[in-house]
Amino acid sequence: MLNEEAIKIFLNGKEISFFSECNIYSFDVSFPKGKVNPEIRQWSICESSLDLGLKQNFYNGFDGEKITFPILNELLDVKNISNYKQGFDSQELSLPATFLGVYIENLLNEKYPISLKITIQGRVKQIEINQIDKLVTSSIPDFHISECQKTIFQNKYNEIWLFSEFDIPFIQRYIPPDYYHHNFIMLNFIKPEQIKEIHAWINGLEVMVSRYDYWRGGSGSFTYYIDGTKSSFQSGKNRIVLWVSSK
Repeated sequence: MLNEEAIKIFLNGKEISFFSECNIYSFDVSFPKGKVNPEIRQWSICESSLDLGLKQNFYNGFDGEKITFPILNELLDVKNISNYKQGFDSQELSLPATFLGVYIENLLNEKYPISLKITIQGRVKQIEINQIDKLVTSSIPDFHISECQKTIFQNKYNEIWLFSEFDIPFIQRYIPPDYYHHNFIMLNFIKPEQIKEIHAWINGLEVMVSRYDYWRGGSGSFTYYIDGTKSSFQSGKNRIVLWVSSK
């Protein structure tokens, strides 16, 4: 700021201290991490065998019925999620109804807009630094399945494909996180013990699906997961595709 003198500096509306020397102003900026939604609930669904889906390149994504999971509250007269298993057993529902959606562990959000306001001898200069288009937010609309869509969950589908797209603001790559801070992608089913086989692709590349057994709990106390840190997970747009078959 040649031939000008800063009187006050505000960062995101808060006045901050600064140091000046030879018309150079120095101050500290902390870039906060915003929240990012770890749930993936909106999916396209299609009934098909593994071989047929592979021939049609389903692992890159596909068009299908758009469903927001979980949908058991639409199919069962059950208000408490803890009673879903009992309600599920009392109905003749197909494999898709067991799906609860996906949850991603240990997500970070490094994208954040910073507003810098400088008062220079009675006038104000507004500066935007590290500006981004917008923060990644989740807005899941109210969803109710149609009568036609209900048949997907009432028919005896034993093989299904699931596809979803989602944004991830930041993936730690330069210095890999320790194992317990990996981006584990939890594949949630109400009755995982009914799953016979499961395959997964992230951004068109097949990834390993593992099983995690909870150290407490009885039969069925486990979940399937993907280690996103070791997979083709990336900052920005991502695609995830699942193929699941039931016993």
